[in-house]
Amino acid sequence: MNKDVKPVEIFTKNADEIRVMLPRLIGKHASFSNGCQIELKPQNGYFFGTTPYGQDVIFDENGNWMEAVISWIEHWNEDRTESGMPMTDCHA
Repeated sequence: MNKDVKPVEIFTKNADEIRVMLPRLIGKHASFSNGCQIELKPQNGYFFGTTPYGQDVIFDENGNWMEAVISWIEHWNEDRTESGMPMTDCHA
């Protein structure tokens, strides 16, 4: 991720709203309210993102990337542990 470029901040968690926004974000760095970030500037045919815990993810520009990104955002909209497990599955 290019740390020198200020990201476009996305505050909605609504999948339909994100689906409308994504094509407009091509060429930009997007930061979502759940902590996910994605660089929507294709590099060698891929978009690169980062989870709230700093794990890198890759989306194929030529595949069904938009639905994959939305699923990824929805996954991280739930409170999760660093391993990605939903907090509701954790037992004290």
